[in-house]
Amino acid sequence: MAILASVVFGFVAVGFNYLWPETVFKFLLDSSGAIALFVWLYPYLTWATIALITFVLGYMLTGTADGGGRDQVVLSTLVAVGVVAIALVRERLGRTGPSATSS
Repeated sequence: MAILASVVFGFVAVGFNYLWPETVFKFLLDSSGAIALFVWLYPYLTWATIALITFVLGYMLTGTADGGGRDQVVLSTLVAVGVVAIALVRERLGRTGPSATSS
């Protein structure tokens, strides 16, 4: 399905380029410049994102406003811990079942 969507997008892009050649080329240059900027900011942008997510989670845990989000953070953490625990137990016991491969 993804391949079909990318092929359709390619044909639509060629049609746009045929109808508005100056506009499409300028857009492609501008968007590739923005992507290059994000790549150039690679390590710092990653650390800024981690810091912002940590701040938001801390605010949700300590927020005293009605509906501060403490319940959502705690329950999400419990579910994540449960999923990791189940994965570790399954890994320790060995995988048996239809998804196991034998050689």
